[in-house]
Amino acid sequence: MSTSTRPGAPTETAASRRRALRRALVVDLRLNADRFGGTLVTCGLFLLLSVVLTDAFAGLLPLWAALAWYRYGRADTVERKELRVSLGMSRADRVRGRVTLIALESLVILLVAGAASLLATALGNGSSLAGTMASTAIPSGAALVLESVITTLGAAVILLLVGIWVGGDCLTHRPGRSMAVLSVLLFGLTAVLGGSVLSLPLVVLTTFGVDETVPSLLAPLGLLVVVVLLALLLRARMHAWIRQLDSGARQRLEPSA
Repeated sequence: MSTSTRPGAPTETAASRRRALRRALVVDLRLNADRFGGTLVTCGLFLLLSVVLTDAFAGLLPLWAALAWYRYGRADTVERKELRVSLGMSRADRVRGRVTLIALESLVILLVAGAASLLATALGNGSSLAGTMASTAIPSGAALVLESVITTLGAAVILLLVGIWVGGDCLTHRPGRSMAVLSVLLFGLTAVLGGSVLSLPLVVLTTFGVDETVPSLLAPLGLLVVVVLLALLLRARMHAWIRQLDSGARQRLEPSA
């Protein structure tokens, strides 16, 4: 009898957690429908501008994603906190729902930015930097797709780093405008340093006579590994933020700046 009940317990717990996560995501999405909807409108507008004018507009979309932690955290008021409590939502549910919502929005932004860059370049509105990451030995069509993949994964790395750094401050209390400034600064600094770090091993491989197509193909694989590792780190940080909220050490809703 006992052996038949034990296997079912973890399944029920996992199922209840999934239900709680879906509920928290739906509640957060409804409370922030204007913000999420505004992001969808912004993506559509920048997609149109990228196709008609230049793909430089697509490069600005990840910056909007970097501000997601501030934008959603700024909307957290006492009334919303009381509403979540009345719905029986725990702090852990709120944090998981918020992280999931921001991850969903960031994924949409990255996909739109990548598509905008591809369409703009295909229509002759690509910037002069298009194709610089991919080897010239690769066919132009494949090189364009590879360039877009590398750029998208690079942007994902930057967004994960920004989230790891500012996510806790924007979740454990209502963020002030200084968090928006910090997010922008971190985005710019990480983008500059990340480009240098990415290009260094590629230059070294080329210097040692490795075929130039190899670094171009290794770059997205290396970035994918970094994305997975940073996602795991963000997940670990999320659990730390939950423990921090449960302890009540930094629970406050007033702007910090």
